[in-house]
Amino acid sequence: MHMMNDEIEHNYQFERLLTAVLDEPEKVPAIVSEDRSILEERNCCDETALHWLAIENQLEGIALLRGLGAKISPWAIAHAIEAGSLDAVALMLELGGEPELEVCKKYLENRFWKLTKNQKRLVRSYFKQYGYEI
Repeated sequence: MHMMNDEIEHNYQFERLLTAVLDEPEKVPAIVSEDRSILEERNCCDETALHWLAIENQLEGIALLRGLGAKISPWAIAHAIEAGSLDAVALMLELGGEPELEVCKKYLENRFWKLTKNQKRLVRSYFKQYGYEI
């Protein structure tokens, strides 16, 4: 199955932004100002660059993109919980991310994820600090 040209272009834009965030963050504001829609470009897993950074617990990149207007997807928060990227969860809540509470609760309570009781308690305290109960 061949990718259509617009799919290739979208993947290229996602990779361009992500690579800049990781390797040359000083260039990111200019890249975003050229075309703000790059913030919403998605990879093959339907993740924006901010979402990918959240899963990987890349705090500086999350803060950079959010500061340039990137949206925080409720799924980015849920997937960061799933990945154990708890610092990213706290940062996204601090930066105004709005979680999908039922999804986050299911991710937190899933016995197959490798979160310890202390990590689960910590996540719950992050949510409580921002007015959410899970």
